[in-house]
Amino acid sequence: MKVRVLFFAYLRDRFGVGERVIEIQEGSLMRDLINHLKLSFPERETVRFAVNEEFSGEDRRLEKDDVIALLPPVSGG
Repeated sequence: MKVRVLFFAYLRDRFGVGERVIEIQEGSLMRDLINHLKLSFPERETVRFAVNEEFSGEDRRLEKDDVIALLPPVSGG
């Protein structure tokens, strides 16, 4: 099945694109997608995940045509 992944901030630079359509297996969880992308985050850094504009954890089951946003921490005022 295909899902659309949106990359923000430094992740956009890391992957060289702001968006990518990725083929994953039916029944995959968010953590499977993270492993597929080979993302590793330092423990002190928390990357948030949103599926279809709702924050989600790594245990979220993904569905066909889901839109996943990977959101690194931001700072500002």
